[in-house]
Amino acid sequence: MIMLLFPFLGWETSKAQEISADDLKFLKAEEKELVVLADSMFHAFMPEIRSDYNIKFVKRLRTALQTPNSYYYTFPTLSNYVNFLSPEAGGFRIINWNVPVTDNTLRYYGAIQLEQAALKLFPLVDYSTEIKEKDYDSVYSNTKWFGCLYLQNHHP
Repeated sequence: MIMLLFPFLGWETSKAQEISADDLKFLKAEEKELVVLADSMFHAFMPEIRSDYNIKFVKRLRTALQTPNSYYYTFPTLSNYVNFLSPEAGGFRIINWNVPVTDNTLRYYGAIQLEQAALKLFPLVDYSTEIKEKDYDSVYSNTKWFGCLYLQNHHP
């Protein structure tokens, strides 16, 4: 009976073990910096500088995601600001957030990260202001994305 449990225990933790200890330490440090930038990106007193914080945030996020196997890091603190969504079967995740650029306007940002050791990232470029209502049912690419905020529905 005990011998049967070990393979299952090893399988459950195998994904977490794919990130080396040094890389995990780096990702946790980067996450702290990303949280500071995200907070400024959402709450800066002057709305016009929120975009500047977003640019810094995107660059820092990309640096963090270039860490081998970063796909398996869940960014637990940053996920209070940014959505990390992936299907149950895995394969990819969507990283998604919005920035209030004025009191009445949101700008949407995101990327799709593939599940692999080396970074494979597709930026999602918000094109929603250019899309006319008659074209809402059209298919677009990641560079002409109908920007929106994605949320994951967790079933009990």
